Amino acid sequence: MIKIFTGRLLLPVESKPLAEGALAVEDGKILEVGHSQKITKKFSGAENVDIGNVAILPGLVNPHVHLELTLHGPRKGVSRIPFPFWLLGMVVGTRIRRKNHFVNSLQNGIEQVKSSGTTTVGHIATFLRDPSEFFMLAGIRAVVFLEAIGLDPAQSDKIAKKIKGEIDDFDAKSDMVKPGISPHAPYSVSRELFRKLAGISKKQKIFTTVHLAESADEIKLFESNRGAFKKVFYPLLGLRKFAPKPGKMTPVEYLKDAGILDSHISAVHCVQINDSDIAILRNAKTPVVLCPRSNYYLNVGTAPLKKLLDEGINVSLGTDGLVSNVSLSLWDEARFVKRMNPWISSEQLLRMMTVNAARSVGLSKIGALAPDMCADFIAVNLTGFDGTQDIYDFLIANTEKKKIQGVWVGGIRVDNSPPRIF
Repeated sequence: MIKIFTGRLLLPVESKPLAEGALAVEDGKILEVGHSQKITKKFSGAENVDIGNVAILPGLVNPHVHLELTLHGPRKGVSRIPFPFWLLGMVVGTRIRRKNHFVNSLQNGIEQVKSSGTTTVGHIATFLRDPSEFFMLAGIRAVVFLEAIGLDPAQSDKIAKKIKGEIDDFDAKSDMVKPGISPHAPYSVSRELFRKLAGISKKQKIFTTVHLAESADEIKLFESNRGAFKKVFYPLLGLRKFAPKPGKMTPVEYLKDAGILDSHISAVHCVQINDSDIAILRNAKTPVVLCPRSNYYLNVGTAPLKKLLDEGINVSLGTDGLVSNVSLSLWDEARFVKRMNPWISSEQLLRMMTVNAARSVGLSKIGALAPDMCADFIAVNLTGFDGTQDIYDFLIANTEKKKIQGVWVGGIRVDNSPPRIF
């Protein structure tokens, strides 16, 4: 049955805002977008759902989040230790946990992202390798990036085979959840494993994501084979002999040299990159996912946002996990970016949380409101909006959990919390 959803304003993202706009929805897809009078007249037998004094906009897309680490936060303050030491502590701290901890953490994280208006996530799966049931129960979409870590070249075949098997066995009961691959980072994955995983990704036609150039210590390792990774991280984990030794290369150049950068792999963080790195990413058409608050709290620096945008790179916003952030709200992330970069438009920020983010995880049917797109949308209460302000500025400045008046995925309302699985 066709349903028509109407509200005070409709923000399709890829076209201009529409007063008294409406969505005609059938079987989870958008049939038509337009003025409410026109839409209701055309689909006269449809069920009408008037949401009221709201802005209807696409559901947000969080392209990089570690939901399994939700209960390891929120972050208390800015880190005072080098990134490799923080990472080492996180590795040790998570390895002593049992499965139930990660189940509870994942479900808590799903509830947090959904309550802030996120309808799709790019989730990094480290411990729970097929969490499909949790996303399906919550009614939101996910690209589950199966994390791969391995510096020993001799183990690359074994690890790649395991990942391939997990993808083949991935829960296919719903198109709501799709698999992806996440080779963790250049400092934790061998060149051989990178190449094998890239081959799987291309053959299976799935997306890949990688943490890239996140800290100055990563740069020191690849440019001069020095720093805390070399001196402390690898020795304490018994990995000294497997440490990469590229020499006089940036991490971006290293991945280019490995032949894996293209439009189907997203580069996450990209804090410590130079103009040459940006040119490489642009030429490879590699989307970049920024997590500015995570970078701030881990004290690793600030990504060159303006240069990335000026070069036409597809840039989106992610929150990372609560182990390095204070919330999983993309609205909070956008407000932080706006404070640090007053020049950026709120309209651009909304694109970075919707259509740009969708492209960075390989989903072309979400992130905007248009015919044939998935009917994934949220309603944001417009109390306080008098019509004279810029609507994008108003939304970025004011949207918080209590303002989210409804969340729909595939035309179905999903913002009532589902029962938890224990």
